[in-house]
Amino acid sequence: MPRSKNTFTPQDANLRRITEAFSRLKATGRDDRDIWSAFVTTTAAPMAMAAGCAPSSLIEDAKRQFRRYDGLTGEFDEMLSALTDALEADSDRDAIGYVYNALGLPMSSHSQFFTPYDISRMIARMTLADSAHAKKGGYVSICDPCAGSGGMLVAAFNVLRDQGMNPQTEAWFEAQDISQDTALMCYVQMSLLGMAGRVIVGDSLEGKRSMELLTIGAVAHPVWAARRLPA
Repeated sequence: MPRSKNTFTPQDANLRRITEAFSRLKATGRDDRDIWSAFVTTTAAPMAMAAGCAPSSLIEDAKRQFRRYDGLTGEFDEMLSALTDALEADSDRDAIGYVYNALGLPMSSHSQFFTPYDISRMIARMTLADSAHAKKGGYVSICDPCAGSGGMLVAAFNVLRDQGMNPQTEAWFEAQDISQDTALMCYVQMSLLGMAGRVIVGDSLEGKRSMELLTIGAVAHPVWAARRLPA
């Protein structure tokens, strides 16, 4: 498969499984970003349905993508399985964002640039230095209004764990992004890590929202079920 100068091959075997499945789908003549959009949509929709918060627009989008990729959705299953295995092996990374960059998908024309994870972790360490003392109601709230794939929030999740906190029950994560596909990337990654929170599709500056999704961790964990979720 011809590769653009902006692509690279991940060294991690699980992440490489994702790019290999992606390449097989690309070999059918489909557009790169169309494939990725179909993957994140068909992956996020069932998660949102399990959390009881899937809007009809997302469900219909997923159904449409399943029809368009009829006979090929096994590749999406492989991509999700590989992503799950990658995060189980090492949760301290922006795995889905890394693959997105490896495939050369970020659109610089739309000012879509992903912060390197090491930088995200450094920022998280600096910002959350006193997080244990900042808890209100038993948890801290962390928000990224331009979340992309969620790298900053994943870094915060891991920094809190380093500090001895349980980030699945002692932190609420709020993410927002103007791009639906990248917001769904964030939602998938947060859900796989068991992070409790909300992902919003919309313009943070104008206050416009077109979709809000609660993670499974926010509705299924008994600790959060007993709390009043942040508005």
